[in-house]
Amino acid sequence: MTDFDPLSRLARQTGPSKAQSDRIKNRIMMRLEPSLLRQVARSVEPSPALQQRVKMKMFNRIGLPQIAESLKDLSHAIAPDSTQSLRMRQRILSRIQPLAAPLVHTGLKWSAAFAVLLFVVRFVVPLAVLAPRTEAETVVQLIPEGAVSMLIGGVWVPVTRPEIIHGPVMVRTEHDSKASIYLHDDAVVRLASDTTLKLHDLANRPQVSAGPTATLVRGQIWALSLIPAVFKGISIDTVDGTIELNEASISLQQDTKRVTAIVYDRAALFTQNGKETALTSGEEVIAVGNDRTVKQSIPVSTFQTHWATENLTLDSAHRTEIIALQEERRQKLAGILPTSYLYPVKRAVEQMDVLLTFNSEARAQKQLALAETRLNEAAVLLKDPATQTEAVPLLSEYRDTLIGLATGSAGNLVQFLINKQIADTSASIATDTPDSKLYAIKEAVLDVSKAIPNTDLKPNDVAGYVLVDKLIALNTDLQKTKDASVALGEYSELQPYIKQLLDGTDGAHPLLQAEARSLLAKTSTLLSGVQQKNVDTTAVQEDIRQYMPEDTQKREELVVTEEQIDAQVNTIISRALIFELHHSRVNQLLADLRDLKDGKNPNRGTILRRLYRKLPRGLAEYARVEIEQFSDELKSK
Repeated sequence: MTDFDPLSRLARQTGPSKAQSDRIKNRIMMRLEPSLLRQVARSVEPSPALQQRVKMKMFNRIGLPQIAESLKDLSHAIAPDSTQSLRMRQRILSRIQPLAAPLVHTGLKWSAAFAVLLFVVRFVVPLAVLAPRTEAETVVQLIPEGAVSMLIGGVWVPVTRPEIIHGPVMVRTEHDSKASIYLHDDAVVRLASDTTLKLHDLANRPQVSAGPTATLVRGQIWALSLIPAVFKGISIDTVDGTIELNEASISLQQDTKRVTAIVYDRAALFTQNGKETALTSGEEVIAVGNDRTVKQSIPVSTFQTHWATENLTLDSAHRTEIIALQEERRQKLAGILPTSYLYPVKRAVEQMDVLLTFNSEARAQKQLALAETRLNEAAVLLKDPATQTEAVPLLSEYRDTLIGLATGSAGNLVQFLINKQIADTSASIATDTPDSKLYAIKEAVLDVSKAIPNTDLKPNDVAGYVLVDKLIALNTDLQKTKDASVALGEYSELQPYIKQLLDGTDGAHPLLQAEARSLLAKTSTLLSGVQQKNVDTTAVQEDIRQYMPEDTQKREELVVTEEQIDAQVNTIISRALIFELHHSRVNQLLADLRDLKDGKNPNRGTILRRLYRKLPRGLAEYARVEIEQFSDELKSK
């Protein structure tokens, strides 16, 4: 081997490198034509006939046919006859144990099919058939007008565009500026100029937080609440007391000397040192210090001020907007209606969904959600006179479902969910009045509230709530139609409930009683102004009078003397102007002003303001001086 080592080394030294070999190979491959190679391959490939002859010669050489015949003869030789085969078969079958393989296989197929059906019913079909069960989001929003700022981190930050408020905050308006705070769909608080308000509670009613909703630090605000009177309303703190309002419009003013709260619509409750004062429309309370509170009626002219007319107009527009918004939400949540051919499919899917829910509490939650769906469907149907009759069984189903769940073996969680749903639904229909097409929804919810035990709603409070609605509708119809006979018929239907609910001890909530009495006073006034033959309203007015406290009767007289006030003003002016000399005019005017003061006319302020506007310039100054003196008298009180 050593003799060939030099030759090996020489071969390695004279041989081309790898790079040179690759270059030579690439050149050769580039010059070769693939078509020529394919022709060469086809030319040297044997034909099929030649391949078959070669194959047969190989089989003959190895003796394959003889081997096949030998194996066949061997199989016949060793195969058992029919008798032996039968005997062997019986022995084998006797030793085999039967298995349930085919049965298990069938069960698995049914289980898989049921699982697929369950998945489709629980997750796929509801997305297309069942109504959505999510509620629309509402927020607390601040709308500035002018120079408005919020206190953030101890610094007043200007607010130039609408802002969503996420937590307690203090809001301030500068001179000639104002702001509005929308508390979800529950209330609106409007700040006048030079006003500071601290907002505490941002909860969406009927859920509430501890403490007041807001605190008026200084200035003047207007508050509108749409929360039903059977739930806790919004409350506003002042230095001299707290006012709480449900479905009411109030004006609240606080300065360095006193707090003034005026109710312009419905009723509110003012509390000072534990003492509650119920106020109804047209009444005000003046608090001076922590131990002095004066409740009195306001002149009708107060309703005609720019502050009152502007805010009452905004309140009406806001109510209309909320009603439209709530109707739109209910229509979306209703989903497929009974008027659709797909409605039976929807109901079948609902029943299957409940049937396949095995947890009792989860099943109750779904039943409550379906009851709310029935209510939403009824709300949509009630809007169309052609489908109103189809809403009746839906409302009955809603009542039956909730009452059945509440009176059954419901746990604490289910009872809590029932109360919460009633509260939420009641809050969403607070704006519905008896003349509304959707008032049947409100009646259904209130009926359920009375029938279910252990709810937050007392039966008399619910009945008082309905009574107030009915009295509002009665007065509205009487104002429009001037038909006393219809009003007397409606009053006779309400008369038993009025007597029961205006009981001072076992009746409805004091605030509801105060509002009902105020509405009854208005009913009596409207009946007095109706001139209709063969209709005697004396008996009804006498019946109403027994429910009227003394201060309510005085306020009734004040409200109906608008024309009399104008007559008194014109009389004072004519007596003064009858004289030619200015000195004589002044003497006559001063005499009438003294009589007005000494007579303790309850409309003194209103008469003085009108005299100031109507008297000539030389005489109007005396009325202005009298107004200032009258204002000082009120402040001293």
